[in-house]
Amino acid sequence: MIKERELNAQAAPAPWAAARDAQQRNAFYRATYTPKQRAKAQSLFDLLDNVYTYDKMYMNFRKKFIAIKIEEGHVKDKEARDFDLYIESEGIRKVRTDQGIIFRITR
Repeated sequence: MIKERELNAQAAPAPWAAARDAQQRNAFYRATYTPKQRAKAQSLFDLLDNVYTYDKMYMNFRKKFIAIKIEEGHVKDKEARDFDLYIESEGIRKVRTDQGIIFRITR
């Protein structure tokens, strides 16, 4: 079974400033990934769309990894073990936070 990690994240004191900063960093780091890496992230995004029901899902490009965050996510099919095996075999990390589930694709 896939190893999950939990993070204790806190809300930013100025959410609008944090959102703007995240948007700028996302645009900057997106350009540092190859088309093949971005395609892998998009493929995972599409797979997650089929496996989970969710409130929001979005992709963020960071310095060391691409993060796909699912807010209020729930697995559609309880027998999604094949998906967990795929994630593990690809070296993708699954992290749970109070805000949702984050899948990290490292460089």
